Amino acid sequence: MISMAKQNKTIAVAGSAFTEDVRTALAEEFDLILLPPDPRLPDAVSGHADLSVVILGDELLVREDYYNMTAREEIDRILMSAGLRISTVSKIAGKSYPLDCGLCAKAVYVAPAFTGPGRKPGSSADETAEKRRIVIFASKTATYPEVTGAAPEYSSSCKERLLHSHEGCLPEVIFVNQGYCACAAAACADGALITADRGIASAAFRAGIPCLTIRPGHILLPGYGDGDGGFIGGASGLCGDRLYFSGDPHSHPDGEAICDFCREHGTEVVPLTGGKLFDGGGIIFP
Repeated sequence: MISMAKQNKTIAVAGSAFTEDVRTALAEEFDLILLPPDPRLPDAVSGHADLSVVILGDELLVREDYYNMTAREEIDRILMSAGLRISTVSKIAGKSYPLDCGLCAKAVYVAPAFTGPGRKPGSSADETAEKRRIVIFASKTATYPEVTGAAPEYSSSCKERLLHSHEGCLPEVIFVNQGYCACAAAACADGALITADRGIASAAFRAGIPCLTIRPGHILLPGYGDGDGGFIGGASGLCGDRLYFSGDPHSHPDGEAICDFCREHGTEVVPLTGGKLFDGGGIIFP
């Protein structure tokens, strides 16, 4: 039985790849739902939540096999606790790119200040919240079409579906070459981005979204290369106006710039632990 205190906590969703100290820190502040590893994914990232689910508005997308055979209990908890509806994708994950990253799109909610030319100044705070738009960064070749709305059954209804999910938001999809968009970028409270991926950075600037480009690497990702090539999005998660990090962002050579950029964009930096940043597949706050 879940206690009332736990019920009242904000939900945090993370994968089993995160170290015990990160999980403990999350569980102290949030109702932590830990997703089990997906054995169909590469072993080193099988416990990365951002490869197993993606949340767009009030909809959670997940592969059918992962939901039915591995994580039904945990995902049902997310759906019930966060008031989400489920959409299953009949795709099978694989051990290599691009079969591992079909759900790894990055959804950001962009404030009107960053919607490009033609913006009307002087809007109220309520108007600003209503006019925020959802922008989905995705790979045209690797991201599932059910996520981007390119599948035949979604092509005419995806934007309408998203509009119902985000009243007042105008969804758009920006295609980039990066297949791991959710891993590769962290978002501030107003939709500004932090990434080491120059393709995402260029696309963000063209869309009128401020972006801090940092040096690649310097983030732990065991099992790949020298284990130091993790992504900033995989080492963090945004909850309201607080950006939580697994590790200390100052351990990154651009740590000061990361913290300054967050402050400039109304976002508080919260290290969950000390030490080097660790890419555990991102922290999702439904």
